[in-house]
Amino acid sequence: MRSFRASWSKWKSRADRIIPSNRQIVVWLLLGLFSLETGAVNPRFGWIGFVLFGVFAALVLIDLSLAHKQGFPEVHREFSGTPQNGLPMTVHLHVSFAGSKRSGRSTRLPMTQFDIGEPETFRFIQALTLNRVHDRQSHGSGQSQGSGQSHGSSQGQEPSFGEPSLSTSIGSAFTAELSPTVRGPQEFASTDCRFSSPVGMWTCMHRDDNKAQLLVLPDVTSWRDEVESLMKTLFQEGRHVKRLASGDTDFAYISEYGIDDDLRTVNWAATARRTRLMKNVYEPERGQHIIIAIDASRYMAVELPDGKTRLDHAVDCASALAHTALRMGDSVGIIGFSDKVDLRIAPDNGKDHWRLVVDGLARLQPQAVQGGYQALFSSLAGQFRRRSLLIVLSEMEGLATDAGFLPAIRAAKQQHPTIFVSILPNHLHELLECALRTEDDVAEWAAVEWLLEERDELKSVLHRGGVEVIEAPPNQLVTKVVTSYLRKKRRGSL
Repeated sequence: MRSFRASWSKWKSRADRIIPSNRQIVVWLLLGLFSLETGAVNPRFGWIGFVLFGVFAALVLIDLSLAHKQGFPEVHREFSGTPQNGLPMTVHLHVSFAGSKRSGRSTRLPMTQFDIGEPETFRFIQALTLNRVHDRQSHGSGQSQGSGQSHGSSQGQEPSFGEPSLSTSIGSAFTAELSPTVRGPQEFASTDCRFSSPVGMWTCMHRDDNKAQLLVLPDVTSWRDEVESLMKTLFQEGRHVKRLASGDTDFAYISEYGIDDDLRTVNWAATARRTRLMKNVYEPERGQHIIIAIDASRYMAVELPDGKTRLDHAVDCASALAHTALRMGDSVGIIGFSDKVDLRIAPDNGKDHWRLVVDGLARLQPQAVQGGYQALFSSLAGQFRRRSLLIVLSEMEGLATDAGFLPAIRAAKQQHPTIFVSILPNHLHELLECALRTEDDVAEWAAVEWLLEERDELKSVLHRGGVEVIEAPPNQLVTKVVTSYLRKKRRGSL
């Protein structure tokens, strides 16, 4: 036999229900105390309490009838803006009251509260706000604000509602601004709302089963202007930049000669025809392959002081590099690996391929396993055989625990020019500058110094093996990696 507590919990978690409000409970208690007091003082006036009980019971029943008549609101949830990690997006709630639609009158829903079902990985930037009313606004509704401290709820759980409340009418629209803090697939639970009956004696609960799956993409806007500036700077026409273009290039078009242009690019035949100096413009070779390999092992799950993990920064860098390479006409392939290959995207180009790359990077999550580069090199020997520029986004700690990495990467470098990219641990350098006060501080200082020395030794080994190493703080990682790629592209050394 089910216990009373289990039965009560199941009844409370029902999607659509009408329960006594706190106001009704308080009035019943007051009437009971009044009746007891009146009967105790003068029994001849005990009938007054019974009359009051009857009148209030009739009011409660009438209010319950009105609550059933007005029905439950219809809540439609919409999203605007592409969900990107750390960037705001807007959630719209469109509320229409079915009972008022049938009667054609605007019915006020006092004390309306919503739980929009946001995941725990989303944070509120702006709380739920009444935006507009399609029919006519109820008295006192105004531009009230609700609380953004609600939490997502799933079927079978009691939803959590915030304070204060909102008053609305037919066709109300609410908006809330949220920001995701984690990449990958996220689920919005069902939308819950709570409102009171017309007289306020009952509390009506309603759940609109409109679960939604969203894919939170990496932030592809923070670096866009910076990358565009780098592309213009490294590929503009000018004496300083043209020195970088010594070995590549295919003829592109003829343009007018500038003061700082190289005299070797003058097209004398075109100059004779147009009676002014003209030059040949060359562009780097297009259609080369770029392979971006991203380590997704446990080392990349370390959270940095800015709140992002190493993998988040690696994904941002990979998306910026892929965008740049696709703009330059190259084909981009992606390998996400831990102890196995978690993500494999064959080299290709075009807008559809860019969307495929971004979606794949958004779904890449760190795995709680020891990293291994064997899966990466197996993929290079299998599907990615064509000569390509290999860019490995990983951590030095993984190299120290994988004895087979250095011989394998030297072998791979014979076919794939390789760049090893790692995040520079500035926070560790800052620890070395702190004053030592306790024995624990001395032990921490020694461990940090040993770790940094090991990183420097591994970096030297990679340099001696012909592998280019890029170390940069998180906020400079995109700039350094994209600059290195563009310079190699300009020199024709891919």
